[in-house]
Amino acid sequence: MKTVEFSVEHMRWHLCMNGTALFDIYEKFGRKGQVLDHIQGNDKKAFDNTCWFLWKLGEQGELVRRWQGYTPAPMPTVGQVRAVLAPGDVLRAKTAIAEAVQLGFTMERPPEEPEMVDMGLQRWREQQGDQRTEAEYLAPLVRLLGLSIREALLLTPGQTADLLETFTRKE
Repeated sequence: MKTVEFSVEHMRWHLCMNGTALFDIYEKFGRKGQVLDHIQGNDKKAFDNTCWFLWKLGEQGELVRRWQGYTPAPMPTVGQVRAVLAPGDVLRAKTAIAEAVQLGFTMERPPEEPEMVDMGLQRWREQQGDQRTEAEYLAPLVRLLGLSIREALLLTPGQTADLLETFTRKE
């Protein structure tokens, strides 16, 4: 899981929006509106909610880091977060919270696999002196041998060459 780093005074938190944080937010604030609606505004309630979000996302971020093998860091209480968060830090905190929430709701995708290269097909293309498509490569198997495309795809280039040579010798 990815975290968002947020520092204030001598404290540093790694904010993480995971399932536990989300359901704790739902339990505390309900499910109406958007998750970040609770930290909007400039009143005491928005400040308290921002501190609570920092604490909760920081707690979950620290637990994730520990699970990943990092050295444990202290986890502050909500009261400690309220004490160290200065008015000038609130906007930075809300921005970090929003970034952590966005990361939490973003689906991580595995890196794209490199395109598979059929070495036999590549060698066959080089021998033929042209750049035939896979469809042109499979067409004789389907047309002459009556194989399905699926069956033709399962054959290795060597098997393909042997089958075509055997078939054309019979004619």
